[in-house]
Amino acid sequence: MSASHFSGPMNIGDGSYELVTGAKTLTSEDSGKTLDLASGTGLTVFLPLLSSVKKGFEVTLRVQTAPTGGDYVISSNVADAGTVVGNVVASDGLATDSEAGGLNNVLFVSASSEVGDLVTFTTNGGNWFAYGRCSLSASILFSGI
Repeated sequence: MSASHFSGPMNIGDGSYELVTGAKTLTSEDSGKTLDLASGTGLTVFLPLLSSVKKGFEVTLRVQTAPTGGDYVISSNVADAGTVVGNVVASDGLATDSEAGGLNNVLFVSASSEVGDLVTFTTNGGNWFAYGRCSLSASILFSGI
């Protein structure tokens, strides 16, 4: 039996997870994290300015408490308007959402998003690429320009 070998940095423990219960602005320090959203009444998470993070920055936002009193909004920085592109796949097999032209926000829709729905954001320095998975179609949407 051979030994395991890891090359490169690894995030283990509390440094790679955070519970978010209110508005938050992400920084380069959040790369590699999974953020669980747990407000219920809605909240906004602001992505960092593209020029402030390295290419390959990645963060996953996941619903821990389903929003019922407002959407969970993931928003690009105002200076990065129109840079969010990507797609969402729903496990119910119905139509999903995608964006190729560039928008500002991804929404976890109130009274539709469920625990475990998630979106991963990564960047090449010029765009935010958002890839989502959800239980019900139309529970994660792209919006705003």
